[in-house]
Parts: sequence; C-alpha cells; structure tokens
Amino acid sequence: FPVTIEQLEDNETVTLYHGTLKENVPSILSGGLKVSSGWGGAGTEGVYLSKTPSGAEYWAKIAYMSKNEESLEPEKFDRKYGDKKQDLISILRIVIPRPKWII
Repeated sequence: FPVTIEQLEDNETVTLYHGTLKENVPSILSGGLKVSSGWGGAGTEGVYLSKTPSGAEYWAKIAYMSKNEESLEPEKFDRKYGDKKQDLISILRIVIPRPKWII
C-alpha cells in the first residue's frame, strides 16, 4: 500500500475493495468480514482486500468459479456470464479510518 495506517493524518482514510459472491453480501453487512483460510494461491488466513476494484473483481470471479467447480480463469467468467456478472458477484468498498489510538 502507498502508506501504512500509522502514516495517515488524523482525518485521512484508506479505501480498499473486497470481492465476494453476491449471496455473501447480506452476511457481510450484518456480521462483518470473516477471516477465511487461504485459497487461490494466497496460502494464509485473512480477509482479502485489494487496492483496486478490478483486483477485487478478479478474486470474486475466482471465488464464484471455484464454488461452481469451474476452471479458474477470469476471462472464461466474462465470456460465460457476461451481463449477469452484477447478479453473481459484488465488489465492496471498505473505508478504513486512521485509528484514534495511533499517535
């Protein structure tokens, strides 16, 4: 990332993006993001965020195709699902403020 949370000024924020299946959005909105085990080459547990919407979209496509046991090729997703994309995956914008406890 261009800066760490500690380097932010008091009124600054960091905006990141999370790609997920559309069906997961209600749960995320009510209970927040959940730590998941690593997959897709990540290899570690965590909440996966991207600096760009396109990066988050890439991982949402991979998640959708993995769930449906399809080969993990985002280009194939675009060809196969085209205009239905907005019904299948979602990109969430996460705005993280500088914590007050960091001085």
